[in-house]
Amino acid sequence: MGIDHRELTVFLNVARLGSVGAAADAMSLTQPALSRTLRRLEQHLGVTLFVRHSTGMELTTYGRSLLPHAELLANGLRRAVDEIDQLK
Repeated sequence: MGIDHRELTVFLNVARLGSVGAAADAMSLTQPALSRTLRRLEQHLGVTLFVRHSTGMELTTYGRSLLPHAELLANGLRRAVDEIDQLK
Protein backbone atom coordinates (compact mmCIF):
# COMPACT_ATOMS: atom_id res chain seq x y z
CA MET A 1 0.00 0.00 0.00
CA GLY A 2 1.27 3.43 -0.84
CA ILE A 3 0.10 6.89 -0.01
CA ASP A 4 -0.09 8.94 -3.17
CA HIS A 5 0.75 12.62 -3.46
CA ARG A 6 -2.90 13.66 -3.81
CA GLU A 7 -3.91 11.85 -0.62
CA LEU A 8 -1.02 13.43 1.24
CA THR A 9 -1.90 16.90 -0.04
CA VAL A 10 -5.56 16.47 0.90
CA PHE A 11 -4.64 15.26 4.38
CA LEU A 12 -2.28 18.20 4.94
CA ASN A 13 -4.77 20.78 3.70
CA VAL A 14 -7.62 19.47 5.84
CA ALA A 15 -5.28 19.31 8.86
CA ARG A 16 -4.04 22.87 8.31
CA LEU A 17 -7.38 24.46 7.43
CA GLY A 18 -9.58 22.48 9.80
CA SER A 19 -12.40 21.67 7.40
CA VAL A 20 -13.16 19.82 4.20
CA GLY A 21 -14.87 22.89 2.76
CA ALA A 22 -11.89 25.18 3.32
CA ALA A 23 -9.47 22.59 1.97
CA ALA A 24 -11.67 21.96 -1.08
CA ASP A 25 -11.78 25.70 -1.81
CA ALA A 26 -8.00 26.03 -1.38
CA MET A 27 -7.37 23.10 -3.71
CA SER A 28 -10.08 24.00 -6.24
CA LEU A 29 -11.76 20.63 -5.71
CA THR A 30 -15.30 19.69 -4.84
CA GLN A 31 -16.00 18.68 -1.27
CA PRO A 32 -17.19 15.19 -2.33
CA ALA A 33 -13.97 14.59 -4.31
CA LEU A 34 -11.84 15.71 -1.38
CA SER A 35 -13.86 13.57 1.06
CA ARG A 36 -13.45 10.51 -1.19
CA THR A 37 -9.69 11.02 -1.32
CA LEU A 38 -9.51 11.39 2.46
CA ARG A 39 -11.65 8.28 2.97
CA ARG A 40 -9.40 6.32 0.60
CA LEU A 41 -6.34 7.33 2.65
CA GLU A 42 -8.06 6.29 5.87
CA GLN A 43 -9.03 2.96 4.30
CA HIS A 44 -5.45 2.37 3.13
CA LEU A 45 -4.14 3.05 6.62
CA GLY A 46 -7.00 1.27 8.39
CA VAL A 47 -7.55 4.14 10.82
CA THR A 48 -9.64 7.29 11.19
CA LEU A 49 -7.46 10.39 10.80
CA PHE A 50 -10.06 13.01 11.70
CA VAL A 51 -13.00 13.39 14.04
CA ARG A 52 -15.69 15.02 12.00
CA HIS A 53 -17.69 17.77 13.69
CA SER A 54 -20.40 19.98 12.26
CA THR A 55 -17.97 22.89 12.63
CA GLY A 56 -14.90 21.21 11.12
CA MET A 57 -12.36 18.44 11.43
CA GLU A 58 -10.08 17.55 14.31
CA LEU A 59 -7.08 15.25 14.04
CA THR A 60 -7.29 11.95 15.89
CA THR A 61 -4.28 10.43 17.61
CA TYR A 62 -3.52 8.68 14.33
CA GLY A 63 -3.81 11.92 12.39
CA ARG A 64 -1.53 13.74 14.82
CA SER A 65 0.97 10.91 14.42
CA LEU A 66 0.85 11.09 10.62
CA LEU A 67 1.07 14.90 10.41
CA PRO A 68 4.81 15.46 10.97
CA HIS A 69 5.67 12.59 8.59
CA ALA A 70 3.32 13.95 5.93
CA GLU A 71 4.88 17.39 6.29
CA LEU A 72 8.39 15.92 5.90
CA LEU A 73 7.34 13.99 2.81
CA ALA A 74 5.69 17.04 1.23
CA ASN A 75 8.71 19.24 2.00
CA GLY A 76 11.11 16.59 0.67
CA LEU A 77 9.16 16.29 -2.56
CA ARG A 78 9.09 20.07 -2.94
CA ARG A 79 12.87 20.25 -2.41
CA ALA A 80 13.45 17.44 -4.91
CA VAL A 81 11.37 19.20 -7.58
CA ASP A 82 13.21 22.48 -6.87
CA GLU A 83 16.57 20.72 -7.22
CA ILE A 84 15.54 19.11 -10.50
CA ASP A 85 14.33 22.50 -11.78
CA GLN A 86 17.70 24.05 -10.90
CA LEU A 87 19.57 21.28 -12.72
CA LYS A 88 17.61 21.78 -15.95
